[in-house]
Amino acid sequence: SKMDIPSIYFDESRDAVLEILETIPWEADTCTNDNEEMLEFESMDQDEFLIETLSSLDELSQSVTKTLLQQAKQKESRIRQEMMRVQAVDHDITSALSYSRQAATYLQRARGYDDGQYSFGGNRAG
Repeated sequence: SKMDIPSIYFDESRDAVLEILETIPWEADTCTNDNEEMLEFESMDQDEFLIETLSSLDELSQSVTKTLLQQAKQKESRIRQEMMRVQAVDHDITSALSYSRQAATYLQRARGYDDGQYSFGGNRAG
């Protein structure tokens, strides 16, 4: 399943941390005490907001990490197979080069023998 990652995390022109900080409910709430005096206190919404935001980011981070590990494991097998394939192709190329050198040597011998320059025993004909 595809992860639902907000686009803000993919946009280099935006600062995700700054935008999160700007959305925190920083306004102070007011209330009255028993003497009807106005009191200011920090809103509990700030803590709740940060806890929820950080928790969701942590879950997202864990999900991304898990997905990346799964993909790496899947690709590890494929990479191993491709490396074995490269090794086999390398072996085939080396063999083909060896065969072509042998063929060139045999062809030179055959031409030399036909021209009367060499015998197959290595001695000069003639």
